[in-house]
Amino acid sequence: MSDAPDSAAPDRPYFRVVRRGYDPRDVDDHLAVVQRELEQLRAEVREIRVDRDAVQRAADRLRDEVTRLSARLESDEPDGEVDTPSRPGPLGKRTARLAQREAQLLVATARKEAAEIVRTARLQAARDQEVADRLIGARLAELAQQSESPAPAAPHPPAP
Repeated sequence: MSDAPDSAAPDRPYFRVVRRGYDPRDVDDHLAVVQRELEQLRAEVREIRVDRDAVQRAADRLRDEVTRLSARLESDEPDGEVDTPSRPGPLGKRTARLAQREAQLLVATARKEAAEIVRTARLQAARDQEVADRLIGARLAELAQQSESPAPAAPHPPAP
């Protein structure tokens, strides 16, 4: 027959009462504290295991995703999401559309600037032509006047 009471919990130690030794209440109180700490630690271990398992599943998913993406990058047949020079994907097509729009704007701006430069050059050329015509006309008139007037007499050398 055992000295342990029938109500003793299997996870809590039982100490027999003896004449000399520690006070059983002190031992019981201490063991109760140890038991609570042990339960807290077990709960923390369970939480850590749950977290570890979740992290492991996430790492497995990421590893699978990296493997899948690496295979896509190395494959000869992109699935339309990867841009290649011969088969642009959505990003490549969008970039091409943006570049085409920008090129069209640049060409339109260049045409406007060129037209303005040509217009300004034509105006300047017309003004320069008018000035040249006036100068030529004035010089021709001057030459005509000189040719109609008698030639001046040659100066005489001074007497010795």
